[in-house]
Amino acid sequence: MNMALNYTYRRNPFQSGAFQIFQRDGGREDKLVGDYILLDHLEDEEMTEKKVINLISILNGTAIIDLSDKTDTRLHYQRLDKASDGRCRVLFRTYRGEENSEENAIFTYQEGIFT
Repeated sequence: MNMALNYTYRRNPFQSGAFQIFQRDGGREDKLVGDYILLDHLEDEEMTEKKVINLISILNGTAIIDLSDKTDTRLHYQRLDKASDGRCRVLFRTYRGEENSEENAIFTYQEGIFT
């Protein structure tokens, strides 16, 4: 993880349930490095935002929010092949103790932000 970099997020102004991940650039314009798009539209947007905050915390090397008492589900992830634009992709899946997990969100990001 690159601790020298500082990351932040903003809601995507064009898509409900979507967030943009930015790398701060020391006073210059922030650089867009990723997108988090909610696929499970039954999920509360406040919960989705807390998950995004946790991603940002991981990128910044800070403590995450414990969400275990706010949900009765587990969040699994699956790394996917790179997108056509070369960005990395992770599919998050919600597991509720049933046979199959359900797609929850997709996180697409520039390679190298987790180095």
